[in-house]
Amino acid sequence: MLIGMIFQQSMVTTAVGAMLGVGGAFYLSHLLTNLIYGISGANEPVLAMAIVLLAGIASIATLASVVRLVRVDPLLPLREE
Repeated sequence: MLIGMIFQQSMVTTAVGAMLGVGGAFYLSHLLTNLIYGISGANEPVLAMAIVLLAGIASIATLASVVRLVRVDPLLPLREE
């Protein structure tokens, strides 16, 4: 339950960041295409690979932190306060 909740929040944050990044990449590629002669537009396969790579790294990082979280005794941080 806790693992799923943390993983879901992490993936939502990753998806929002990926959408904003792709939107910015398309906007900037269109801007650069108009400003500099000889530059082509956005390369969709590269953007797709970047999104998949970002999601994979975010998943691994989230799972690593969740494993650390699960190993800690819940009363230990409360006792230290």
